[in-house]
Amino acid sequence: MKVISLCAIHGLKVTKTDEEFEFNDIKLIQASAQLNPEIFTESFFGQAGAINCRTFLNGPYFVRIEDVDSSNQRLLLRNYQVFKNEIRNLLNNLWFIKDNSVNPLGFYSFSPMLETNYYIGTSEGAGNTKADGNMSGEEFSLNDLKSSFYILEAVIKLITENKRREEAFQITFEPVMVSKSPMHFINHNTTNRIERALMFWACARLEKFLPLKISLFMSILESLFSSNESGELSHKMSERVSLYLGGDSEKKNTTYKNVKGAYNVRSKFFHGQRQSSQLSQVESLAAISVKTDSIIRDVLNKVIKGDSAIFLESDDKLNDYFLKLLFG
Repeated sequence: MKVISLCAIHGLKVTKTDEEFEFNDIKLIQASAQLNPEIFTESFFGQAGAINCRTFLNGPYFVRIEDVDSSNQRLLLRNYQVFKNEIRNLLNNLWFIKDNSVNPLGFYSFSPMLETNYYIGTSEGAGNTKADGNMSGEEFSLNDLKSSFYILEAVIKLITENKRREEAFQITFEPVMVSKSPMHFINHNTTNRIERALMFWACARLEKFLPLKISLFMSILESLFSSNESGELSHKMSERVSLYLGGDSEKKNTTYKNVKGAYNVRSKFFHGQRQSSQLSQVESLAAISVKTDSIIRDVLNKVIKGDSAIFLESDDKLNDYFLKLLFG
C-alpha cells in the first residue's frame, strides 16, 4: 500500500535555492502558493479538512512516500512514529545553529487509495520557544539543515539509552490507539552527563516562563560541569564554563558574570523568593535568558562536536581536566 506522510512546519523560512534537501527518505518541499495534487490528494483533503491543509500553503513542509504492508497495523503506526521523531529531532537541532522557535504544526499519514481508509493525523500544541520566551520565524539555509542532521547523528552516538528506548516502544490498540513515550522507561542512573544535559535542554526550550527557563539552563551546565568536589557551586560552575569556552581575560570575565547572574535568578526562583528589583521587568529576565542561551549553545556545540570524551569521563578525571585549564 502506498503511504504518504506529511509534516507542516511553523516558523521555518528556507533560503530559496534549486538544491533539494532529503534525509532518511524524508524530503523537504519548498514554500509554494499551490499544493501538489499528487501529494495532497482527494483522500487527504477529505480526511484532514481544509483548515489543516492550509497549514501547508506558503511554507516549507516535509513529505515521505513509501510502500507498506497494509495488513500490518503495528508497522504502519511504528513508521508514523519514526517519521514524527526524525523530523522533531531535526527541527530541534536547528537551535545549535541559532536561537529559533521552529516547530512542527501537525503530522499526517494516509493512503491516497480511498478504499484503504487509512489515515492518522496529529496536531501539535505549543512547542519550542526562543530564549526570550517568544515565538517568531527564522530563516535557515539548506546547509543549516544539513548541519542539523550531522549534529543529530553525533548526538545519537552519545545516547546510551537508545536500545532500552527501542525495547520500551509500545503501542496499544484498545480502546484507542496510544503510543507510550519511551522517555517514561528511561533509567536516569544509566544516563551520561551529556544525555542529562540534553534532557534539561529539551525542557528549557519548551518553557516560556523565564525564571524557570533560566533555571533549566543552569541545570544543563550543572549536568556537564559539576562533579564530586565540594565548594560553592555557582562560583565553580561559572568559573569552569568561562575556562572551557576560553577567550581573552575580558571574554572569560563576561562569561563568568553572565553565568553567575543566571545562577542568582535560579537560586531565588527555586527557593520561592522574589527576584531583585533590577529583574522585576520581563525585559531584564529576557536579556539574561538570551545571554545564557548563547553560552549554552557554544558549550553544547563544543562538547558534542569535539569534546564528548572528556564529559563521559569519571568525576575525578573531569576535575583534573578543569584544574589543568585553571592552572595551565
